[in-house]
Amino acid sequence: MSSSYYMITVQNLSATTQYFYVFQQQATFTPTVAASSIYSSSLGCQMIGNYAETGASINFEMGAQIYAGAISTAPAVSPLEASAMVQTASTNVVRAIELASASTTALDCTTLSISPLGMSSPVNQTGITTGAFGVNVPSYTPTPDPELFCGLATINGDGTVLLSSYVAPSPNVRMTCTPKQIFYVKTGYMADGEVVSYDTSNAATCDFTTGYTRVTVTYNADGTFSTQGGS
Repeated sequence: MSSSYYMITVQNLSATTQYFYVFQQQATFTPTVAASSIYSSSLGCQMIGNYAETGASINFEMGAQIYAGAISTAPAVSPLEASAMVQTASTNVVRAIELASASTTALDCTTLSISPLGMSSPVNQTGITTGAFGVNVPSYTPTPDPELFCGLATINGDGTVLLSSYVAPSPNVRMTCTPKQIFYVKTGYMADGEVVSYDTSNAATCDFTTGYTRVTVTYNADGTFSTQGGS
């Protein structure tokens, strides 16, 4: 694992083989949108047997680099279908981007283009809240089933960039996104890129904002999670 990745190691102490998947804490967006309008995606899913019997653990690598990402769905489909299409589309419209800082001139804002879909090289933009990045959204006409989604993207260990936390943006605005490098592990099968219900109950919290780059997650025999951080 390179220093540009966070590592989540999962051990299964339950009696049965389990699937585990990872998703990221929902970002905060402005203009403000309802939490129910923010989509989250599975960033990785693997299966593992009982640790005592197999001695096996699984690793999820999550990139430390922040990306802005977008997708345009055409023809228009429902938001649920669109969230699955985000990850299977071959366009991969993403830009590595910095977060706004009070002490540096960060390259913290990109401009979105619709036709063709693209994102400009980031530049510094005044007025973006510290810890956020901006996306200048052009004028466009949203359909009843939105054709445009953008927000936070994350790279996983195999190099795949997936939209992690994203919305259907309002037209002709500068949207800002404030991400947190906090990830959750839950049981169940959710394929990479599949939309997930944002439910952090009975999930392991892997908080990389505290300086850790590795977290070990244990799924206990009683169905609860425990975590241990490491440098």
